Amino acid sequence: MMLDEEAEWDAVGRHRFDASDELDASLALSLGVDARRVSRRYGVDPEAAENLLATAREADTDLSVSLRIADREVKVDTDGVIAVRTDT
Repeated sequence: MMLDEEAEWDAVGRHRFDASDELDASLALSLGVDARRVSRRYGVDPEAAENLLATAREADTDLSVSLRIADREVKVDTDGVIAVRTDT
């Protein structure tokens, strides 16, 4: 599925790369879903996404990772902003 780059996004949370919480916990909290839904079982590897974003952040490169969780389009960027696509 291609994400609509023109879509509006609403920030729903933030992941702190310098904190002990892992991305899957931040996603679950921000989206109000069971943490087990944010897993490889659903085609999402939060650890790999977090590592990619952290590496880009350290390189001072803007990057976002888009994924689908609980039937919502979600993206996380190198600032740690967790956003969901606004229904149009």
